Amino acid sequence: MTAANSVQPQSDHAPSEERRKLLNEELAVPLVSNFFPIEGYYTAAQKVFDSFQDAFEHRQIDNAFVYGKRYCLFVVDAIPQHNYFNATKIKKMQNQHHRQVDLVIDQLDVVATWMDESEMERQTREREEAKRRRQLAIQRAKAETVRYQQQEQERYRQLQLRFDQHKTHKESLNEDPEHVQASAMEKLEKLRALQNGVDVAARIPQDPSGEEAGKPGSRYRLLSDSEEDHAEQQQGDQRNPPYDTIISGTVLPPPLPLPSAPPSYDAIVTSRSSRNFLGPAVPSEPFPKSTFLNGNKFVDETTVALPATPETPARRQRVPMRELQHRYKQTYVKYQQAGKIKVSGINTYQGRLIESTNGCTVISALVAAHQLSSRSGAVTDATVINVIDRQCGPLLREIRGKLGLGGHALIIPSDVHDHLVDHNILSQETFVGAAGGNILDEGHMNEFLKLLQGDSAQHAKAAATLFFREHVISIVKSQHGKAISGSLSNQGLCCYELIDSMPGMFDGGRGMATRTRCTDMDSLQVLLRWYASRKFSDSNCSYIDKTIWDDSMADFDPRVFQGFVWAAAS
Repeated sequence: MTAANSVQPQSDHAPSEERRKLLNEELAVPLVSNFFPIEGYYTAAQKVFDSFQDAFEHRQIDNAFVYGKRYCLFVVDAIPQHNYFNATKIKKMQNQHHRQVDLVIDQLDVVATWMDESEMERQTREREEAKRRRQLAIQRAKAETVRYQQQEQERYRQLQLRFDQHKTHKESLNEDPEHVQASAMEKLEKLRALQNGVDVAARIPQDPSGEEAGKPGSRYRLLSDSEEDHAEQQQGDQRNPPYDTIISGTVLPPPLPLPSAPPSYDAIVTSRSSRNFLGPAVPSEPFPKSTFLNGNKFVDETTVALPATPETPARRQRVPMRELQHRYKQTYVKYQQAGKIKVSGINTYQGRLIESTNGCTVISALVAAHQLSSRSGAVTDATVINVIDRQCGPLLREIRGKLGLGGHALIIPSDVHDHLVDHNILSQETFVGAAGGNILDEGHMNEFLKLLQGDSAQHAKAAATLFFREHVISIVKSQHGKAISGSLSNQGLCCYELIDSMPGMFDGGRGMATRTRCTDMDSLQVLLRWYASRKFSDSNCSYIDKTIWDDSMADFDPRVFQGFVWAAAS
């Protein structure tokens, strides 16, 4: 049974089922790399455990649920995938975390109970709030209905008053003798004008109110039945909406908010706080800070500078990783066509014989050792074949046995280097240094290239092992002239060859390891960009596009690399 199954809710219809489904989306656990020490992953797991205990103690239900399940997934499912999981040196740490897993599972049962109780309380509050809002809507609707009735009564009273006033005024006009006499004279005058062909209306002055002079005006006019009905309907629609419209159109208070999602996994590991979630602070950064080199052509193309305008400062726009892969491949092909990069096959490969399976760490270090001791310019194909098919097998068995690893377990580069130094296969005096970080970052990669390039006195011969994406390759340098000290622009003076023990070429169905010759440092930079970018999967590309590099999360980042350099004078 996996950790995920062991901490599932007891009921499929628990009150907090939907809430748990949302929180389960926050449970992604990073992949474990066999080339990083397993102790580092247990250290990260301990931080998650401490975060869970803090959230459990303060009854932060959502945080406790996520941290607890994440810890169980990490310890029970992810870390056991590491090849060093059965090593004797980590048994004590392993047993400690297994005891903590049992404790966390018991505590998660308590968290599940809390979550159900909390969800039931929240649902009760929501029902009460919905009831309160419905009652409020009904009260508002009743108040609107009363107001509507009052307005109708007032409008009817006003109409009745206007009618009475009009009737009274009309009766007073009919009873006035002078008005009757004036009206008779007016009719006589109109009759004479018609007989004489004169337009009486043209010479009768108009009253500003629009009525003829001499004709008594009226301040009131009764509406016809149809006009009055239309006016009433318009006023009723505008001022007094129907009862059901009042209820449905009422503006109600917003519903209660759902609980917010807890911090992400990265926030736990990268946090510098010693008390909030993690307990002890995160260890110091695993890699040195980057240093930019003048004149270097290894450019980080994950960002492109946009021209600045007077209104806005310069901005940097990220280029999608898929687009960068396409660009790097195009440049690589151009260099191949120009003869600056040339690929050839080596008539064997890692894994062709069962003894060499997962032996790239040993193979790459042995190739570096032979490069430093060779009398010719570069290690030969015959030597590489001998390393892969004969020399690496016994060393792999010996190192795995010493570390208590399984039959085909991958080995961490530092463990291999220590073993080869102890057996005088590599010399500590020839070790130049190590560099690592983001393989797409200009500064990080330049630190490694600077170690490899060196100067003519120190680096007549140089070799390096480069770990990236669960594989280790060799880079050997042959010098044909005097290098320019402190610069990477030594074109025509050195050549660099990348030797990869995995089958990268096929001839007649036979797999072959490869060696790729670069005529200068510029060509090597082009090769490394292409080599690195083509190893990114779709999920890796999505992660890179969304995530800014963080040194403290290097062990979990697909861009991470490590390089080790040795050099010797000729």
